[in-house]
Amino acid sequence: MKNHDKAAAPVTKRRALCSFLFAMGAGAAMPAKAQSPGFPAKYITAIIPFGPGSAADQHMRLLAEGMSQVLKVPIIIDPRPGGNGALAYNAFRNGPADGSCIMLTTSTTQVANPILLAQLPFDPIRDLKPVAGVSKLYQVMVVKPDFPAKSVSEFIALAKEKPGKLTFGSGTSVSRLGGELFGVLAGVKMLNVPYKSTPNAMTELVGGFVDVMFCDLPVATPMIRSGQVRALAVGSARRLSALPEVPTLQEAGVPDYEFSAWSALYVPPGTPDEAVARLHDAITQANRTKAADRFRDAASLDRFDVSPAELARFQKDDLARWKRIAAKLGITPA
Repeated sequence: MKNHDKAAAPVTKRRALCSFLFAMGAGAAMPAKAQSPGFPAKYITAIIPFGPGSAADQHMRLLAEGMSQVLKVPIIIDPRPGGNGALAYNAFRNGPADGSCIMLTTSTTQVANPILLAQLPFDPIRDLKPVAGVSKLYQVMVVKPDFPAKSVSEFIALAKEKPGKLTFGSGTSVSRLGGELFGVLAGVKMLNVPYKSTPNAMTELVGGFVDVMFCDLPVATPMIRSGQVRALAVGSARRLSALPEVPTLQEAGVPDYEFSAWSALYVPPGTPDEAVARLHDAITQANRTKAADRFRDAASLDRFDVSPAELARFQKDDLARWKRIAAKLGITPA
């Protein structure tokens, strides 16, 4: 067996186990007669263009439980990181357009990719049909506990002493955009080191292979609290309840810095509106449970309740806004 086949085997087994557990959970919650030949027929596959343990993966696993109870079918979680979303999209576009194939993605693929990439793996507006908003989230600037800079101002001074030498890891286009925005506004040059997923990049940060990360709070917060990384500042306009002692980047000396991301649910373009409506209802209910509230509170996420039409308008407006910001700051696709 080739090395990459050996590496893939545990992932395949984990996916199979995940599918079995979700199926068992859904089956225990409903009688056999609840299964019907209509939508959804047997199960729903939720594709995630990010790795296991990412913010989107964590959130989808939580929401899948609530959605399964509403729709009376199991939901299989299928993380497919890599290729700036291309690997996930290839699976997504080949899935059935009947509501049984969904994708939970974020402004990484829907906004940041068009800002940063000259060649897109897919058209975020044309190739995905909106279902529902999920959450809005923020980033935190983190370094190793023993990193010499103890504050944002010290980090900026160090970066100016070593232009182009400090590295920032990114597991998504959104985390890269957060770092690029910081570099422009703080007047420093850093080298971006891209990774397949945010958890991978965080592992490299802890190992000392990169100097800093602009990381989603659901991934970073547990590592901050355990002392594995140190938070310098958050990217929101206000301090966050999850990390009340951490200043904002505006407070820390980067006056114009404000950055937020969002996540949402999509289906293939040919999916019937009736299926979209049922999925919207299911994820809305799942997103309002006590478990979902606890997940958001732990990472200072905001619930993002919008209809399919509102999500479509919001995405277009947010993309246009970031294109204006990027042009003003001189951030160009590469």
